[in-house]
Amino acid sequence: MLDAMKLDLEQGHELRSNAWKDMLRHPRGKTGWGGDPWKAPTEILGPDNLHFKTAAAIVNSYALQWIVTGKASDAKKAIRVMNHWSSTLTSIRSKPDDEHLHTRLIMGIHSGYWAQAAELLRYSGAPWPKEEQIQFEQWLRDVILPAMEPRPNTYNGNWDASVTWSTMAIAVFLDDRELFDENIEWLKSGDSNARLTNYLLPSGQCQETGRDQDHAQMGLDFLARACEIAWNQGIDLYDYEDVSIGTCVEYLARYNLGDDHVPFEVYPSPVGDGNAHDKAMAPSDKYRGRFRPLYELVYHHYHDRKKMPMPYTRKVIDQTRIENPGYYNDYWNTLCFGDLKE
Repeated sequence: MLDAMKLDLEQGHELRSNAWKDMLRHPRGKTGWGGDPWKAPTEILGPDNLHFKTAAAIVNSYALQWIVTGKASDAKKAIRVMNHWSSTLTSIRSKPDDEHLHTRLIMGIHSGYWAQAAELLRYSGAPWPKEEQIQFEQWLRDVILPAMEPRPNTYNGNWDASVTWSTMAIAVFLDDRELFDENIEWLKSGDSNARLTNYLLPSGQCQETGRDQDHAQMGLDFLARACEIAWNQGIDLYDYEDVSIGTCVEYLARYNLGDDHVPFEVYPSPVGDGNAHDKAMAPSDKYRGRFRPLYELVYHHYHDRKKMPMPYTRKVIDQTRIENPGYYNDYWNTLCFGDLKE
């Protein structure tokens, strides 16, 4: 993927070049946007930390710049931020009155991007001393991974899906095969609303379709990212048993583009005591038509790799390119996946 992206840029591929320029000027990839990458706390308390997510976007931006330009200065910018956080942040826990432990969700949403940036740097010859890499490894293992436990398996599936994708990204960077395999099996057969055959239905509906369209897109995005990591390790989970990420994303696109005739069934959450939307009689129209940056990755897999039509997803992409980082997640999707020929 990276070689193909770099070649496109060298050859002046219009979409790739525009996405590259967008990343370079996008405020989310620079210091000073909303959160400061140098404001690493010694402890994160509560459900969110703007600096953590901003720093994750920044290290991804500079890691990608290093891959394309080969400039050590780009790599060093990412490395400085990573070293700073891995030497400063030593504890992550929820506030005493946060009974749902939202730090699990926040770490699940963003931690995988830290690991993926580190992966880019480690295996591309970046000037990152071994002792600093080890420090970062220990930070992921001793601070980040514990913050995503216990698994939020009984919650709406987007929670545990976020934890799964980030844990898989961290496992790959740590070369921890046992942790990776555990999460592959969790996707296949785990006691969780994020299990593939629990979150996805053969019709394209998903566990949160009756809740709202924002969270349904979140859950599918996290599962798609987990499937992409598995794909890169030689495991195809995009289509598993009788459910398909592609079918569900097409369903989402179709409904959010205005089609009221998608199939729907009452679908109680498979795990836990149930959620408020478990008796919904139709797809929720809450946040309908508000597209998250999800579609480029899935379209790339099914259309570019597998040569399958994705007409509704394509219509969404035509409306939303260039996919920019959202408030919650997803960094530089059009640059990395848009019309990419691997």
